[in-house]
Amino acid sequence: MITLYIGIFACTCIFGAVYNSILKKRHELELEKLETIFDQVIHNKFDPETVKYSEGQVHKVIFKAKRVAEIAEERKHNVEIEHQHIQELITDISHQMRTPLTSIMMYTELLQSMNLPEGEAKEFLERIEVSSERLMWLASEFIIMTRFETATMKLHPVLEDVNKTLQKAILENQEAAKQKKILISGDFNQANLLVHDSKWTGEAFSNVIDNAVKYSHEKSKIQINIERLLSYTRVDITSYGIGVSDDAIRLISQKYYRGENAKELPGAGIGLYLTKSILEEQGGYMLVKQEQERTIFSLFLLN
Repeated sequence: MITLYIGIFACTCIFGAVYNSILKKRHELELEKLETIFDQVIHNKFDPETVKYSEGQVHKVIFKAKRVAEIAEERKHNVEIEHQHIQELITDISHQMRTPLTSIMMYTELLQSMNLPEGEAKEFLERIEVSSERLMWLASEFIIMTRFETATMKLHPVLEDVNKTLQKAILENQEAAKQKKILISGDFNQANLLVHDSKWTGEAFSNVIDNAVKYSHEKSKIQINIERLLSYTRVDITSYGIGVSDDAIRLISQKYYRGENAKELPGAGIGLYLTKSILEEQGGYMLVKQEQERTIFSLFLLN
């Protein structure tokens, strides 16, 4: 009987050792498989189609590796698209700069080399002024785009009168509005203290006002209202012009987006995206509403 027990015990030990060896080997194979998959993910060589999902912790990890690979591939694709956009914009702006530069050089040479009548000289000077303004605008767009893409936007919010920030943004766009006989109006007499970065918030206000001027009808008006709410300060910028379609409202704040009715007008498609980013960095947000020919941009800043 004792011999039988000893035999059973020995068989059990042998079986246990073999089973443990099999488990260890299986565990090592699973770890090797995981290691191979993660190496493929790291080196961007992982093909999700080769993995079939089944039950078990290892396959759950494999499935997550598959999701990581898919997300990484999607982000890589988005980065490539953005880089392509940047290259296209740089090429386009560089090309557009040549025309006003050539014009400025040509008319400057004519003014220097010829004894022109006063009327003709004045006309040449006006053409130089127009080309200079165009060149300044292109340079400004290029600088904003470069600054934004290199992530150099640093906000330093302090307690200031947001009405003054808004008034400065209006002044920056006053001349462009004057040329289209557009009246910009609003009541900013009472101080409205708010913690915000006046420089970047002014950039956000200016982008929307500039947008309103460009797309407004001539001899129309732009109404700006500011209201202190419970949690936010709301700035409504209302204009009358070509309007924004329902589809465009959903896309208007995306980077590089330009609506179909705006293709012929100057712009790189980053102004409203930059505005949205500036507001969100300060806990705010932006809404757009279209009512027939009336377009309302509502900018919200956290109180």
